[in-house]
Amino acid sequence: MEKENFNNLISQIKASGQSKTIQKVSPVKVKKAEEVQFSFYLPKSLLKAVKQKALDDNKTIKEVIINALKTSLV
Repeated sequence: MEKENFNNLISQIKASGQSKTIQKVSPVKVKKAEEVQFSFYLPKSLLKAVKQKALDDNKTIKEVIINALKTSLV
């Protein structure tokens, strides 16, 4: 009985003639000419502090790290 109901449902869907929606995904290529990717491991406590600083200052983690590096290297 359930198989018949399922088959009826499939038939109704096929008969409705709805077209499939196809989504096109395009990668966003936004790179600054002067930037390169760099990754490394941090102690969990340091990462937590960086995240908290970013939240407190309403900045991104990237901005906080860049500012900290600039401050310590200049």
